Amino acid sequence: MNDEKPKGFESVTVFVLASDETDLLRCTIEKIIKNCSGNELDKIIVVLKSADCPSAAQMKRIIAENGGEKITPYVQKSDSLIKCFAELPPLAQSSHFVIMGADLEMNPDSIKDFIREARLHPDSIICASKWKKGSVVEGYGAF
Repeated sequence: MNDEKPKGFESVTVFVLASDETDLLRCTIEKIIKNCSGNELDKIIVVLKSADCPSAAQMKRIIAENGGEKITPYVQKSDSLIKCFAELPPLAQSSHFVIMGADLEMNPDSIKDFIREARLHPDSIICASKWKKGSVVEGYGAF
């Protein structure tokens, strides 16, 4: 039995899923950086569908402008997005990680809320859903 106590929140890796986003990818990264103070942000790993997708070209420009210290690309190995999710956790060197899209479907401003909750409940899985009661979701079927 492992009696080791959880360390608590130390930092977060944000995985940003991208394929054809360019301006939205840039906006997403800027908002993530803005919403993480001090050493809260370990790294932003932009998960690219392929090395030649439109987001990959944008990543080269973003890294040239900002350096690659906190922002790095990762080309998914699997063709399946579901299988790609299994590739990500071992890439995180931080105590916590977040997976979000580059299309602003998830508001990057919510990162600070995730960090606050991770500090309060460091050994929990914290999830967000656009399907939560009271959220505004239109044009989707029941499934």
